[in-house]
Amino acid sequence: MFDETAIEVPSSSSCSTGDALPPVFCWTKMGTEAGQGLEAILQRKELERLSGGGMFAWGIGNSVGPAVRHARQLGFDSLDVLFTRMKSTPKAIDVSPTAVVIWTAYEAETSEVLPLPAHMLITSRGNTDERAGLKRAHYALLCQSAGSLLSAADDQAVDSSAVCNLVSQNPTGASQVTAVVRTTVSRAPRKAYPVQFRAKLAGPGFVRLACPTLLTSDLMQLYRHVTSATSSLQWRERVQELRAAIASRTSFTVMQRNLFS
Repeated sequence: MFDETAIEVPSSSSCSTGDALPPVFCWTKMGTEAGQGLEAILQRKELERLSGGGMFAWGIGNSVGPAVRHARQLGFDSLDVLFTRMKSTPKAIDVSPTAVVIWTAYEAETSEVLPLPAHMLITSRGNTDERAGLKRAHYALLCQSAGSLLSAADDQAVDSSAVCNLVSQNPTGASQVTAVVRTTVSRAPRKAYPVQFRAKLAGPGFVRLACPTLLTSDLMQLYRHVTSATSSLQWRERVQELRAAIASRTSFTVMQRNLFS
């Protein structure tokens, strides 16, 4: 069974909007992913949040685990995540990927592979570029928010020239999508990224995902059924139906038996 204490919703991690930028925070830019536009992604993440008691997972393409651990070593135990929209036009491979995969598990700190909580649904494009094979690495921020992701209002913005990477202290690059950063003094202000909503990192805060499954035509039908849900109850039921269909045709059930026997 899944150890709910491994990824747990903190009881006191409400996130108010309109607060000043924290001295250290996780910054992620949002855009089209795995053939789905941002508005549709936000709709399904809101249903995920509702069905998970405020907790949701946000898939990202790069690792920020060392930076999250470093921030906590510095005393920033409760890290804010600030979500902003990308300014660049979505890449063709994100708009129309040749393949889409769903991630159903994560690697625990013990190196065990464990299933994600039953309400979570994380997808990514299936390959890293047109020549590469099936994508084998993807990550997730584990977030908690007491407020809706759709109606959040925040009057702050992130100036990329006024933050730097926490660990390396290097400036954030234009192509850097997710990073743990600290605020600095801007000497050459740039056009800022308005903050759309905030959350808090929950539990371990960051995980490497595992067990990618290619969405074949029949699984894609079930996936689209999930994304057409209009309530948190529908969402949870349909995600579980999709996960069960995936488990019936993969070796993950065997992997679980080996791990927990």
